[in-house]
Amino acid sequence: MTGSETLSAIGFFFTLTSLLGTLFYVQLSNWYREILELKSKFELNQYGDDNKKGRLECGFQIKRLYNFIPLLVSGVLTVFLLTIGALSVRLGYLTQPFPYILYYYLVASIVFLLIYLSLTAFFLCKGYSVGRTLSNGIEQVLRRDRGELP
Repeated sequence: MTGSETLSAIGFFFTLTSLLGTLFYVQLSNWYREILELKSKFELNQYGDDNKKGRLECGFQIKRLYNFIPLLVSGVLTVFLLTIGALSVRLGYLTQPFPYILYYYLVASIVFLLIYLSLTAFFLCKGYSVGRTLSNGIEQVLRRDRGELP
């Protein structure tokens, strides 16, 4: 395999990675933002008989937001990115003579994966932490509204 073929294939892999990564980060950051918005809405409606409708809406919204979908999408995308990375490294080893520009590709890929994994872990951990606390609080308040708690 020639160096130009390898660089073309790796460029294609990076294009796929950037498209999926961009779509994913928009989705993951929007998910986190919506959880924070729901937290604010719940804090505004947490007390008072006039706010029962708002609390009920929070109960519906938390079920929509606090589920396994963000984790599933993150896992699938991470597996895809690692597969693309492994394919790129394998292509590099097959290329004779070895183009030195591939070292720069490797460094860029490692930095990208570190940033991707760090941001993904941050958004997922923070989002699920806020979601768990919020889900418990909403459930408790809704049970209180139904008369199940004193």
